[in-house]
Amino acid sequence: MKTRIVVLLLSGLMAFNTAASSLSSQRARFIAVTQQIKDGNFSSMASAKDELDDYPLLPYLDYYALSYQPDINRLNAVQRFVAQYPKSYLASRLTERYAYLLMQNNMWREYLQLQPDEPQSMTLRCAWHMAQYETGKTDKAVSFARKIWFYGHSRPATCDGLFSLWKQAGGLTENDIWKRMVLAFNADDPRLMNHLLQQMTSSNGIYHASKLISVYSQPENLETLLPVTSDDRTRKIAGLALQRWADKDTEAVLARYLAIKARYQLSEADLVPVKAEIARDMMLERIKTSRVWLDNTLLQSRDNSLLELRVRLALAEMDWRGIKRWINLMPRSGRDDIHWSYWLARAEQQLGNKSHAKALFQQASYDRSYYGFMAAMQSGMPIRITEDVLQPEYKWKEAVRLWPALQRIEELIALDETAMARSEWLYLLDQSKYDSKLQLGLVAQQRGWAHLGIQASIRAKAKDVLALRFPTPKKAVFSRYAKARDMDVSLLYALARQESAMYERAQSPVGASGLMQLMPATAADTAQKLGEIPPSPNALTNAETNVRLGSAYIKGLLDQYDGNRVLATAAYNAGPGRVRKWRRESSGQPVDLWVENIPYKETRNYVQNVLVFNAIYQDRLNRPVNFLTDSERRLRY
Repeated sequence: MKTRIVVLLLSGLMAFNTAASSLSSQRARFIAVTQQIKDGNFSSMASAKDELDDYPLLPYLDYYALSYQPDINRLNAVQRFVAQYPKSYLASRLTERYAYLLMQNNMWREYLQLQPDEPQSMTLRCAWHMAQYETGKTDKAVSFARKIWFYGHSRPATCDGLFSLWKQAGGLTENDIWKRMVLAFNADDPRLMNHLLQQMTSSNGIYHASKLISVYSQPENLETLLPVTSDDRTRKIAGLALQRWADKDTEAVLARYLAIKARYQLSEADLVPVKAEIARDMMLERIKTSRVWLDNTLLQSRDNSLLELRVRLALAEMDWRGIKRWINLMPRSGRDDIHWSYWLARAEQQLGNKSHAKALFQQASYDRSYYGFMAAMQSGMPIRITEDVLQPEYKWKEAVRLWPALQRIEELIALDETAMARSEWLYLLDQSKYDSKLQLGLVAQQRGWAHLGIQASIRAKAKDVLALRFPTPKKAVFSRYAKARDMDVSLLYALARQESAMYERAQSPVGASGLMQLMPATAADTAQKLGEIPPSPNALTNAETNVRLGSAYIKGLLDQYDGNRVLATAAYNAGPGRVRKWRRESSGQPVDLWVENIPYKETRNYVQNVLVFNAIYQDRLNRPVNFLTDSERRLRY
């Protein structure tokens, strides 16, 4: 009996080794043939397809062959590929590639055969509607041209043909051009404004378009640049100039706008956006003069965005009566937002209305958010971290049968083609319904693809599925460096979750890399302090390197701020220099006010998110949930 068991084990081991060897050889063959195709050599492709018949990435060979050398004579092969792999990322990419080619060759019927449904990109949407026009559906194409014309930025060149068709059909008048120039003015797109000026043909159109461009560049010289004439466009130019001038010199506009109103015969309706812009800039710049004018303007407009700015101004000045007044003037939807509910409770607390404050705090404390957690602390309520618990419905083999793309994604990850794997994954999610998105997220989590699971929760907008939103990948790496830095691993996880959504290869537009999004200069400086050789930028996408240096950097900031996570995370995002400046200007505010008054919205949201994520990770790692420490609460910032 023992002999038979040993034989069976050996047989199983040999089969496993044979399968592993086969997969390894398939990968090597696939990589070699893929490179040959990219180099224009297709000689070994047929034999390779036979050898790779059961290899997950076999479709990529045809995809690369059709994509790297697109040829309209191969359109039938493209259509066969799309039919063989419907609703796949590769079919979508290939369709888009050949759609451009057909568009460039004015092959409109073939275009619609390849892409019968309206695409998403504006370039191809315009081409698709041009194809509709060329195949007899003229009204739909002209209607689309009118719809997309009124936009403050440039449209793709493929849309120009549609605009010409609209003009030929009796549309696209100079008045339409003028309206778009106004949109471009408001969108800060002078290049489009100058382009549209060239389309004006009448002397009147050219005159007003030229004046609009002049005051865009020099709004403070409005009265010199714009002669007084009693027409709607001149009044419009004057109003727009006042709004733009307010961005440059709010107090100067406040002093002159009534005189300019009289000069250009502006109506009260003309002045509504002007006064709103002056008010907005006054509050953003925290101008203390003309406060009566500001408040009267806000009372007249009741614009919720302006009322929110007024509350922020009162918060910066610790004007508790003003905070209460302006929150209560918001529409019900604004007042009920957890953000303003919290600050209304704080105002009531500071004004001595403690029972009302406690009731508001307790109501807000049920929300799993920064303000909900702050409200719980204020009222002595426990921090509530509620979640929806999902059960996986599919094992791997079942999931692959339902979603064949999963096999390709797994193999791309094995080949370190993470960018392509991520593209396949996001495309799969976008083709899936809500429940399927969540089940795909669970599959990703089971396979160790933490960042893909997070993307599933994001695409599904499943805020309560914490198991997907807050995974704990690379436990050995995070735990080792948390222990080495004498800090809680939950904070490292919170930072990585905020910075990269746990994506090791994440790259920011400004050059930050990896899980903890380190800038190369920061990484080099931190490495030198540790006595290490500065890493190459590519090395920062390695989890071990990134967390080692990222944990050392945040530890240095924590030491600098006596363990205060509020200040350390603000400095991690915005830099220690800015944090020093903000503290100098804050006059010793309590923690909630200081965070609320961080000038950069990005950093303000960053600090709030990291504190919440830290608490959630504490809970997930079975640690006591400590949203703010006693010293973080007591400190005057």
